[in-house]
Amino acid sequence: MIHRGWEKIKKIFEMVITLSLLLVGCNNSLQPTRNSLVTPTFDSLLKANTPFLKTATIMPTSTPFPTLSAEASKQKLQSLLDKNGSCKLPCWWGIMPGETKLSDAINILATYVPKIETRNVNYMNAIGSHNAVAAVIYYKPKNEDFDAESPGFFEMFAEDDIVITVSIYKDLTSKFSLATILNNYGKPQDVYVNSLPASPTGEVPFSVILYYPEQGILAEYYNLYGGASIVNDKVNICPQALFPILKLWSPLNALVSEVERNSFLESEKQNFYGQFRNLTDVTNMNVDVFYNTFRQANTHDCIVTASNIWW
Repeated sequence: MIHRGWEKIKKIFEMVITLSLLLVGCNNSLQPTRNSLVTPTFDSLLKANTPFLKTATIMPTSTPFPTLSAEASKQKLQSLLDKNGSCKLPCWWGIMPGETKLSDAINILATYVPKIETRNVNYMNAIGSHNAVAAVIYYKPKNEDFDAESPGFFEMFAEDDIVITVSIYKDLTSKFSLATILNNYGKPQDVYVNSLPASPTGEVPFSVILYYPEQGILAEYYNLYGGASIVNDKVNICPQALFPILKLWSPLNALVSEVERNSFLESEKQNFYGQFRNLTDVTNMNVDVFYNTFRQANTHDCIVTASNIWW
């Protein structure tokens, strides 16, 4: 217990240093630009998002140039952003995990997206060792400024040419607010929460995960730069204004469902500020109350936890 306490203190100290550097940077007349950020490589992104990635080697592919005009491509992308190809999750832009062939998806996407990159990968998870193909689909030009929150792409993993999972980042999920997910997909099986006990600013980072194993959906709403206020030794977590990261898979694949949940619960966020916990273990709110509260888009309620449970 003492060791765990000191580890938490160390993490909070690291966060304080990070926040201090950010504050100093904001007051510096020579502001760093987004162009000064280091753009991660394709392989580094795979390693960051694929548990136990063993190898990632170039797969020689020929991706055709877009066949639609620039204006038609823009309209097609905007329609997908607005309506998701008129399909319901876990379908994404007409791609259904467990059914759609990766080769078919790439051939269609290549007619209107700026760039597609693919790699042969070998990785290990709880199911075993896998040979797969990872495809990154850039919906905006790759040379634009990189932002970890809005990287300009989504990812697909495939085995035997069948798409297994799709990962989508915040810049593509503005139509999937917490209230929208709850109203369209119902009550999640589980809700997981993560946060910190203290901060010099009075606000701490947080993450809330909604898990729908029978629908093949995991949605994570998080703010790593603060956002949960600490008042009277209570952490107030308010996720309703955020857009999620989405992880999608075939609802018929129970093994993938379990692996994807565990990979999120054991993600880098846990390494930074502790383990995810089930909502019912850290609050007086059960999943039913959570669902009925946050399906209201205009709610001002928050998830409230004791701050000391995050030590």
